[in-house]
Amino acid sequence: MIRPIVDFEKKRRQANLHFVNRARSLFKKIRLPFQVVPSYIPDPPSSFFTGCWLLEGCLYFCPARVQVGELLHEAGHLALLPKDVWPSLQPGQIEIQTFGLESGDYAVEAWDYAAAIECDIPSLAVFDKGFNDAGWTVWELFDAGIHPGIKMLQDAGMTQNFPVMKRWFA
Repeated sequence: MIRPIVDFEKKRRQANLHFVNRARSLFKKIRLPFQVVPSYIPDPPSSFFTGCWLLEGCLYFCPARVQVGELLHEAGHLALLPKDVWPSLQPGQIEIQTFGLESGDYAVEAWDYAAAIECDIPSLAVFDKGFNDAGWTVWELFDAGIHPGIKMLQDAGMTQNFPVMKRWFA
């Protein structure tokens, strides 16, 4: 019997699209402003990630181009910013942070992890790439319950029993 050749890249893209759709359902549920864009709309030159960006208080993304971890990360930045600064957001802007520039990413990573759990997205799918090639280390910190972003979300009153969130916005 001849076994068919498995196209792993195609399977990876299908799984990612499935996870992106789960994230989109969460965004609807928590009322995070988003707009799905077609694949022929190019990314702004200043955006950090392929296929998603923040603009004037809205998360824009192309399901065909975005990676689920990067999508959740940008959503986390939006969710953790005070709503009064949302209208001034431009693609690639990270100067405005609720928890400070360096520590802000820790809080966002914790938000990403909680969102992945809420969406039933494997957390490793969120952290396997990126984070300056430290994705596995970030994932291990969450797995051990010692990531610094957890305390930040607790101190902000967003969670008591992480990764269960009491509220999704700062």
